[in-house]
Amino acid sequence: MRARTSIRLLSLGILIAVFLAAMAMAPRLIPRADGAAALGVMSFGSGRIAFIGNVNGIQIVDQPFTSNLFNWLLGAPPVFTVDSTGDAPDSNTGDGVCDDGTGACTLRAAIQQANQTPGADTINFGIGMGVQTISPLSALPSIDDPVTIDATTQPAFAGSPIIELNGAGAGPGVEGLTLAGGGSTVQGLVINRFTSTGVSITSAGNVVRGNFIGTDVSGAAALGNGGNAITIDAAADNTIGGTAPWERNVMSGNSGNGILMLGDSATGNVVEGNFIGTDATGTLDLGNAFAGVGILNSASHNTIGGTAPGAGNVVSGNGTIGVGMGAGGVCTDNVVQGNRIGTDVTGTLPIGNGLDGVGTSGLNNTVGGSTSEARNIIAFNGRNGVSVDAVFSNGTGNIVRGNSIFSNGALGIDLSVGMGPDGVTANDAGDGDTGANNLQNFPVLTSAVSGSTRVQGTLNSTPSTQYTLEFFHSGSCDPSGFGEGESFLGSTTVETDAGGNASFSVEFAESVPAGRFITATATDSAGNTSEFSQCQMVTAPPTPTPTLTPTPTKTATPTNTPVPPTPGPTATAVPSECHDLDGDGRVSGRDVAVVARALSSQPGQRRWNPSADVNHDGRVDLRDLFIVIRSLFRPECRSMR
Repeated sequence: MRARTSIRLLSLGILIAVFLAAMAMAPRLIPRADGAAALGVMSFGSGRIAFIGNVNGIQIVDQPFTSNLFNWLLGAPPVFTVDSTGDAPDSNTGDGVCDDGTGACTLRAAIQQANQTPGADTINFGIGMGVQTISPLSALPSIDDPVTIDATTQPAFAGSPIIELNGAGAGPGVEGLTLAGGGSTVQGLVINRFTSTGVSITSAGNVVRGNFIGTDVSGAAALGNGGNAITIDAAADNTIGGTAPWERNVMSGNSGNGILMLGDSATGNVVEGNFIGTDATGTLDLGNAFAGVGILNSASHNTIGGTAPGAGNVVSGNGTIGVGMGAGGVCTDNVVQGNRIGTDVTGTLPIGNGLDGVGTSGLNNTVGGSTSEARNIIAFNGRNGVSVDAVFSNGTGNIVRGNSIFSNGALGIDLSVGMGPDGVTANDAGDGDTGANNLQNFPVLTSAVSGSTRVQGTLNSTPSTQYTLEFFHSGSCDPSGFGEGESFLGSTTVETDAGGNASFSVEFAESVPAGRFITATATDSAGNTSEFSQCQMVTAPPTPTPTLTPTPTKTATPTNTPVPPTPGPTATAVPSECHDLDGDGRVSGRDVAVVARALSSQPGQRRWNPSADVNHDGRVDLRDLFIVIRSLFRPECRSMR
């Protein structure tokens, strides 16, 4: 840095010395070919200052002395201001001046000049006022040198992009912008209707933020590009979006993916704060045709979202998967945190992706985490909330923790043996099976009681191993009887014994109302998370039996008439023959229905409900049903309060 500054200062000193010497030696006006006048060796024609003529035998011919040259000498980056919607190229790419030959600076000419000017440059905009459309007639030049293309400088910019790049006339297979030189920033543009990718990134350290890619200027209607909104091809350490609202990209309506990362060199990329598949308000569906975010061909160590305020993306309304990791190679150590996947920006209204919310067939990827900031909301998607398969690897070590997963078309979490969903994977004794996440066994819940919510159950898995159990509650149970998990309740750790068994009884401060459903997952120390357990309905705590209070005996008063003793209160005991299974204080048809739903089930099976085993023989059968029906006709059981 010191050497570069010294060279600039030396160059500036030489130019000043030459200028002063020329002024002393040539005090007369010299006519120029363009009709402008020059003093000695200086010319002020066409708004430029150029050395022309001969100074002491040294020929200096038509070398521009522009503000950008001063910027370079003083260490400031050159600035080119686009002031025309035209598409003409620069008339002289070696003169440091953005000029298409008519005195106008087009975007094409500005990129050409930036490519020819060493070091970081800036391209600003000053095309009249308000919304302006630039319509390239062919591919724009690849950006081969660091540059900041800042369309937020356009007069009347008020937080939403107003410079539009319309690629409809640019020809087949044409990308909007190509960042090939690294270290560039693109912000404040609307990029639509190109026949290929909106922004192609093949270099490292670029920032793309505050753009609408695939929509109109309002961000309300789809004007998609023919490929992806953004492609990151074997490039590292790029940032798409940001945590501030103005940095948000809207990447929607495109014929490919919202973002596609591919190649084992695609590492360290961050996608944060964007709307991918919705309009600019985050409330309407403008989905991309394929995935919201695709991470393929061994792309690894990338982050989608994050735990910082504003880092989460909305990834919704896309044609296939919300976030997919793993096709075409082993994608590892990618992180998906803090996002809304399948919902609107509030996390409550449905804008589901067509297939899974999140899917991975890679290794050691993380969906969610152990803090509330890491939680993803994954809901309303057409298939599974989270799908893990072992098609492109053994699909292990994929953590799914702390998320809010609900109202998806299939399971909340599906561990597949092959490709695609295969429903609930039953537990196996000792958990020795293999597949996605080693087909980790899920906990078996045996009771859940409201109040300070107490959940009890067991886990059978690998012997002498520690597991993290997470518990969730939901307003309804999945039609499969297993999952999902809408609201995180808490966690505990257990360790299996030599036989692979562990039991647990855990109490949480949050009071989950009776009638809601508890589910749980198990995650081993290697990060293999199970599917959701079978639902366990929360019941009210048992009503305590009243305690009789002795009535004091009155002291007898001498009288000819004996005073009879005052009778004490009579306690009302709940008959043992009354089987109030749903805890509403009476026996009704709903209690019969509890048993009917669990008929022919045993512990560990899908429909097992320990409350329905009223004779405690380890199974639910017609004897339990008969016992409850018999108590239904006892008058004392119809109201026990």
